[in-house]
Order: sequence, then structure tokens, then C-alpha cells
Amino acid sequence: MFAWNFKKSEDITVKYWACLNAARFLTHMDVDSSSKDADTTSNLTFQIYNQLMKAYKPEGRDLVAAAIDAIVSILRYATMS
Repeated sequence: MFAWNFKKSEDITVKYWACLNAARFLTHMDVDSSSKDADTTSNLTFQIYNQLMKAYKPEGRDLVAAAIDAIVSILRYATMS
């Protein structure tokens, strides 16, 4: 995933943009719950969600809100696998 390299950036905007990009990518993946990819998808989903929950700087508030909106739609499926 292209955005994953930028997740540890020092720049807040870049970091949260990477989370938004990864969250939108994961929402468009169609993964069978019995496949090995389902575990990977749920792990990535929880990592992104945890990083977004730690966000506290006001500069990235809009990006964090958009990423949370995207990731919440797949959290239900990630918890099932």
C-alpha cells in the first residue's frame, strides 16, 4: 500500500493523509472472511483506527474525521474475522 510508508512521518498532515488513503483503500477491498487476507485487513484496520484515536493536533482534524468516517464502515467486518 502506497500510503503505509508515510504513516510514521513527522508531518501531521502527511501522517493523517496516509491514514485516510489507507482507510479508503481498505473500504474498497473485497475480502472473503475465510481467507488469509481477512486477518491482514483486520490488523491494518485496527492499526489505522488506533492511530486515529491518538490524534490530538488541530491541524489534521478534517483529515482525521474523514479517515474515521471511512474506517468505521469496515470496523464491523474486521471484528467478525
